[in-house]
Amino acid sequence: QANFVKLTYNLSTNVSPAEAASAGCMVNTNTSDPHDCGSVVLVTANNSSAPCWAFLNWSGDMTGSNNPDTIVMNGNKTVQANFAINTYTLNLSVNGSGTITPVAGPHTYNCSDIVTINATPAVCYHFVAWTGNTSALTGAATNASNSANMTDHVSLTANFAIDTFTVTYIAGKGGTVTGNLNQTVNCSANGSVVTAVPEACYSFASWSDSVTTPTHTAI
Repeated sequence: QANFVKLTYNLSTNVSPAEAASAGCMVNTNTSDPHDCGSVVLVTANNSSAPCWAFLNWSGDMTGSNNPDTIVMNGNKTVQANFAINTYTLNLSVNGSGTITPVAGPHTYNCSDIVTINATPAVCYHFVAWTGNTSALTGAATNASNSANMTDHVSLTANFAIDTFTVTYIAGKGGTVTGNLNQTVNCSANGSVVTAVPEACYSFASWSDSVTTPTHTAI
């Protein structure tokens, strides 16, 4: 009697790059070592614990990008699953007068990067709020200095508004003031003209800001 022994082989698996493995990417098989010679093993690249990483392809003793895929165990085999980190676009824009950092336009970042963004108003303007994909912000949308968590494509607009001031005109004893007595004036703009009209037996002297003409324009 001639006695024979069934040949068995081992299947080694690994993940590239190392950062993908550290994030939780792995290779799963439907059976474990040792594998009978000629057996077919189902191999799966698994990124369920690392959603920021995407499977690219196989290398080693298995090629292509099918996932899952199979390998025939006719010898000891080594299979490597190759992954790449997802990248997303941060698209920034400005509404009103002001500047932002990073500058307006598209910027590419790795998944889960935390990107610092800042909005600086121009003279006579103030920051109002960020609008767009504000759920990506780590702070309130009204915070000019903020951060965006890049777990998807993000579009944000920094909104600025012009400063406004209220001017109230009051007449002292001996006269009246005609015109718009309660004005809302934009920063660096002129208000509408008002006129001081003296009563009988009075003459106009000056405004409280030292203007000496009866007509007055808020600046």
